[in-house]
Amino acid sequence: KLSRIISQYKAEEQKQRSEILEIVNKTTKEQEEKANLEKQLALQDLDDSKAKYEQALIQSVIDLESKADSILFIAAAQLQKLYRGKRDRAAVKKLKKKSKKGKKLKGKKSKTNK
Repeated sequence: KLSRIISQYKAEEQKQRSEILEIVNKTTKEQEEKANLEKQLALQDLDDSKAKYEQALIQSVIDLESKADSILFIAAAQLQKLYRGKRDRAAVKKLKKKSKKGKKLKGKKSKTNK
């Protein structure tokens, strides 16, 4: 009877050791999986922060381009204003010269006719 109890005890002990080994193996695998998931999460967080940084850079480039467009628009308007002013002053000067020449000619003709 004692040997039967001892063999049952040994069988139960072996069974419990097997269960403990399974639990240890399962725990080890879960810890490895947890470490891998934490690495993936860290990479995802890094990707998210990079994406936010890149989005901020893109927005700053858009803002700079908008300011540049505004400056170019103002500069183009100023150049047009200068060009048109110069062109119009030249046209007025030319008209004044023509009108002075016309008056001189009329004046000379009227003096010679008298």
